[in-house]
Amino acid sequence: YVRVVPPPEGRASWLQHARCELLLSTPRHLLRLHLDGAKWLLEQAERDGWLMRSTGGPVSLGATAECAIPLANLGVGAGEVLSLAVRITQDELVLGRYPADGAIELVVPDDETYLGNWCA
Repeated sequence: YVRVVPPPEGRASWLQHARCELLLSTPRHLLRLHLDGAKWLLEQAERDGWLMRSTGGPVSLGATAECAIPLANLGVGAGEVLSLAVRITQDELVLGRYPADGAIELVVPDDETYLGNWCA
């Protein structure tokens, strides 16, 4: 589950005219996730461009942009590192990137992590 909250200034314009995408780096692939209306589109980087990998939902675009995508669709397993960055684009022009440099790194949780979070 990913939630993106645009800055208050220009929020309405951002949500109406721009495109939100997530750049995802796994140990094996570079992926791009577009939020497109009620669905997300997942593409994989290839030598000649981007190859459509899968599509699904749900997606919510309103005051925030939200989507849910199974980790299996990203091809990552427990303990692997998933790096992500958010880009806001309009007609191939990058309006913003968060974080501006680098990426946010997450470790894919395993079953023990889930149990540890829900047990006292």
